[in-house]
Amino acid sequence: MKHRRARKPAPMCRRAGTTGRQVLKAQALVVGLLALALFVREIPSLVREVRIRRMTVSGFRARRRYP
Repeated sequence: MKHRRARKPAPMCRRAGTTGRQVLKAQALVVGLLALALFVREIPSLVREVRIRRMTVSGFRARRRYP
């Protein structure tokens, strides 16, 4: 009967440094923050557009209501 060597246990410590998963999370965080900043910056113009749409749509309705 042959004697088998016992397997070495896996090392318990991790390598120092960043992993690929950490880099992906950081990139997703940066992209999300940039998108949020762009959205916050564009809120005033979006509000302006909504007001313009309301005026034009209500203007068309007003013509139908008051001939």
